[in-house]
Amino acid sequence: MSLHKFLKNEFLFNGHLQSLSAAGLVSISSSLVLFRSTTFALFVATYFLFELIFIFDRYHDIEWDTLTNNERSRHLLLYKNKIPFIGIFLVIGFVSIYFYYSGVIMLTVSVFVAFFGILYPLFFKKLTKKIPLFKNIYVSAVYSFLTLFPSIYFHQTIMFSYVSIYLICVVFIESMISQVTLDTKDLESDGQSKLKTLPVLIGNEKTIIIATVSSFLLTIINILFCFLQLIPSFFMIILPTLFLVNLTSINKIKLQKKSGYYLSASKFLLLYIIFVLFRIFI
Repeated sequence: MSLHKFLKNEFLFNGHLQSLSAAGLVSISSSLVLFRSTTFALFVATYFLFELIFIFDRYHDIEWDTLTNNERSRHLLLYKNKIPFIGIFLVIGFVSIYFYYSGVIMLTVSVFVAFFGILYPLFFKKLTKKIPLFKNIYVSAVYSFLTLFPSIYFHQTIMFSYVSIYLICVVFIESMISQVTLDTKDLESDGQSKLKTLPVLIGNEKTIIIATVSSFLLTIINILFCFLQLIPSFFMIILPTLFLVNLTSINKIKLQKKSGYYLSASKFLLLYIIFVLFRIFI
């Protein structure tokens, strides 16, 4: 396998898109809520933290993935024996950065997030057998919690303003849309595992309709809030853009194109790129 193909598969299969999205969300929250630019250290530490969670999830489920996602599992098997060392490197990375640049409180919060992230495939994922959509709610809640990271990192009092509350809600809803959309590819395997995901409960077609309607309604609410000047004008740009991203990814998924799933997984990364461009040119 060429280096180019290996890196491409690594980036697509092992949570790097979602981890960069997590780091991007922290940066956006820092600017919108605290009115201060993020730091490279905070961005990198958050990426390391979430990459640890995602790579552990892939590593834990590698045998099941062989049946349900053979391409991803084959890639992970190329360096399966090195994963514990990669995990140690990621732990040392985010622990060192958070402690050195912020202190004990941020370090404690990050370890707390890592602990519950690792517990997800070990314990919490199984709760979806009993509680419908539990894993989607769990993941979305973690992403929403990221909006509070900058306040903790920079030792600022957490203030729940219109902007911060709205950002938390937007992140949660958009994450739920992504999660239920991504679940459509695992309809068969989740059904065999008796996981009560939305596609298992109502089918892929109805799931896609609900995801589309939810994205549309969120965009309408956003326009109304911007018109009433309750939130910054930046939201007038990002949410319609996210709506287009959702529609594009859903259309590609209907056509059974893998790019639709990658687009849905990288939605928050695209949001961060849009945010950076917005700050540069406007």
